[in-house]
Amino acid sequence: MVRVHTVGNVLRRRSRGNGYVGIGYTKLSKEVEKLRERILHRQFEEAKASKSTRAELLHKIINHFLTERRPRVNQLNIPPY
Repeated sequence: MVRVHTVGNVLRRRSRGNGYVGIGYTKLSKEVEKLRERILHRQFEEAKASKSTRAELLHKIINHFLTERRPRVNQLNIPPY
């Protein structure tokens, strides 16, 4: 079961048991800004490693923030906070 609740301006989805906190549709807050930094940094490192183009990277990042995340789809391995 997935509970959806808001903390500050951040919409979070929490699955029971494993304590995973994902990103739903969010408004900017310091917390999200930190997460975004971490994600952008990781995406950038991945891009350097795989030598993918800047356009591909941008699409990846944009898609990441546009799609609603489900707890089991955790490609970026963001630790719960």
